[in-house]
Amino acid sequence: MEGPAPVLTVLILTEDGSKHAHATLEALAKKMFRLVEPACQTQRERIGIDPRDERTQQAMAGNLWKSTRREDQQAIVDLRRSIATKLLEREVPGFVLFHFDGDRPWTKASSSENTAKFGRVIRDPVGLLVAGRTPDGSPDPLSKLIPVIPFYSIEAWLYQNTAGVRAEMKGQRGCKKADRQKLSAWEADPTLLDEVEVPKDNFCLGNRHNLALTEAFPAEKVLAVGKSFTATIATMKACPPLIEALAATAI
Repeated sequence: MEGPAPVLTVLILTEDGSKHAHATLEALAKKMFRLVEPACQTQRERIGIDPRDERTQQAMAGNLWKSTRREDQQAIVDLRRSIATKLLEREVPGFVLFHFDGDRPWTKASSSENTAKFGRVIRDPVGLLVAGRTPDGSPDPLSKLIPVIPFYSIEAWLYQNTAGVRAEMKGQRGCKKADRQKLSAWEADPTLLDEVEVPKDNFCLGNRHNLALTEAFPAEKVLAVGKSFTATIATMKACPPLIEALAATAI
């Protein structure tokens, strides 16, 4: 007997080309979905995660999505088409999570070149591709393209799992007193992490333990920080089709 079919599907795109980046974003997304709709069921039987498309991911990795080089433009066009195709799925609604780092401390978020380029390079062209492609009265497909933007970078979110960080440090050579002092400061004041420039380059764990840090990720705590994670959750909550689809997973 077949199990229940997914009630929504998600294409996860990340500019992070590291080995576990996609799995890390998938694990985080499920925790974020529960903040948007606490009753949602996040197992794959209810929320389908699209298989990783290497061609599409190659257009994301290494910041290629915002490249101005002539030889990269076809890959960017293909990326836009893949996003548009996903957003136009109707029988099972499709959503796109598009992760890129703000590359700024949160207090300088308004100066982020990446957020401006996302609008110009991705959102606006995709909007042209989906315009007029749905029945009258249907939600705007573009609302289902959801940017996931950590400031300075995703480690600012993951390092909020301070208990997990402390556990990973025990088996990590090279962690020094200064790293332990930083962690203690972040524990005492969680608002500090969004203001750290290039956190993975300024802490002994780097990004090698990111996937492990999604385990027991304190989503409610990070939401209460009121910075970039909170802003991303607010973007999700501003998408009625997502809220409706997540609620349907519990039925």
